[in-house]
Amino acid sequence: MARAETWQYQLRFDAADETLQMRVCPPDPGQMVALRAYRGDAQRYLIADETDWRLSGRELRAREPGCARYAVAMGRLADRRERGHGYRIGDDLLSWPDQWLWWPRQRSAQIELHTELPPGWQLSTPWPQPDPDQPVYRLGSWPRGWPALVGIGRFQIERLQHGEGRIDVAVMGPLDATQRRKLIRWVDYTTGLLDYSGGFPLPQAQVLVVPINSGSGPVPWGQVYRAGFGAAHFFVNADLSYQTFVDDWTGAHEISHLLHPYLGNAGRWMGEGLATYYQNVLRIRSGDLSEFQGWQKLIQGFERGRKDRAQNQSLTDVSNSMHRNRAYMRVYWSGAAYWLRTDVELRRRSGGSNSLDQVLKAFGECCLPGQRTWTPIEFARELDRLANQDIFVPALREAESAMNFPDLRPLWQDLGLRTNRANQLQGFTDSAPLASIRQAINQPPTPPQE
Repeated sequence: MARAETWQYQLRFDAADETLQMRVCPPDPGQMVALRAYRGDAQRYLIADETDWRLSGRELRAREPGCARYAVAMGRLADRRERGHGYRIGDDLLSWPDQWLWWPRQRSAQIELHTELPPGWQLSTPWPQPDPDQPVYRLGSWPRGWPALVGIGRFQIERLQHGEGRIDVAVMGPLDATQRRKLIRWVDYTTGLLDYSGGFPLPQAQVLVVPINSGSGPVPWGQVYRAGFGAAHFFVNADLSYQTFVDDWTGAHEISHLLHPYLGNAGRWMGEGLATYYQNVLRIRSGDLSEFQGWQKLIQGFERGRKDRAQNQSLTDVSNSMHRNRAYMRVYWSGAAYWLRTDVELRRRSGGSNSLDQVLKAFGECCLPGQRTWTPIEFARELDRLANQDIFVPALREAESAMNFPDLRPLWQDLGLRTNRANQLQGFTDSAPLASIRQAINQPPTPPQE
């Protein structure tokens, strides 16, 4: 395996003309700088600089050895207003860095990135920052094609702490102080929900909050990216009340994705299912949903999955074509059914001494942040190893090959979920054989930290 050499990058942003200037120094001063972009259209944002470059497609080669410079028109990138490129959020600039970060051609190369910004300006990234007080980042230990978002602007970085995890929050755009405080409070609440599952699983994470004032609800769009240590991005209607944000499921869903590694298209059902299961369980545990409300939402979701038109085909096939066929309910809620079933079975076999929460916590300690794509079977095998059980893999094989949504009614009955003929929750039967497991699922594995 090639030795991982570290390249020195110096980023300087000029607010007056909105240009980003990058100085690149190879490990060997006599080495020629050869760089590669991971987006074919990144060259359109390059502007002339003092280095004499030879540009060929997605490759830049300096004509002389030693350090070299290139510059990027960040204002032009932001004004593109297109996903995968950039946006202007008030006076702040939001960009996908693969449009301006040209990597060393050697795939094993690492980058130590030093940044210099005008007074009052901040940089928000998901990249590892060993010292939060020093503007130095380390890049290169994850697949270069993984997307990220970077914000540059006059916003403040609010640092939250949950357990061992540091969450760097940037609220972008032209918001007043009251709106910013409300949104930071909501992010603190949302990231704190993972205290009810065993703790925040990452040493560091980026959270970006971007006002869009369009779409429905407080958070019309949320996403998780995996580059660096990982990030959650929330695109919000900032005028709505704090309680409206708390009552919405999107924050709990997206932040729960940080509990699992990137699973690729084949594992979409598994990742979305975990987030869908926990978006309800965590809010029961936090007290934001009553026991009845939380289990009612789960049963209603399972019913939507059962009624989805994407039936009579395997879950693997449905998951791979989810966006094309809009089979979201079958995918999300089949995944949630998998996690409910494995959680119940693990608690049953262990006599309540083990749970999905504990196994995911152990996974986070051994294997997160994930620096590669895990296949569903790899993830399930690791969970079985950590649980010292044979639960997750057999359940995975059954779920992936299932041609229709599973019949969960026998499990509901065993858990003491009393439903009517329309599969609507009516109440609980605490004498049911697995009622104690239902009650245990309602409780966090350990009391959340104050």
